[in-house]
Amino acid sequence: MLSINDRCRDCPLEDNDVPGNCEIHEQWTLLITNYKEGLISPGEYVEKSLAILEENKNRLRIKLKGSA
Repeated sequence: MLSINDRCRDCPLEDNDVPGNCEIHEQWTLLITNYKEGLISPGEYVEKSLAILEENKNRLRIKLKGSA
């Protein structure tokens, strides 16, 4: 099982030769830490998680259009 400090093995956002995590992983790590520490509510966690996913989805669309 991966810890929040481990990079996802199939991350499409990072070069496999570059150490560290992608931007989304960093955002999610901060978000889950804030949730676990009680700094944000479950509702805020869900809303912010969905916003991170939506932002990534839009970034990938732009990237795909640029390579076509």
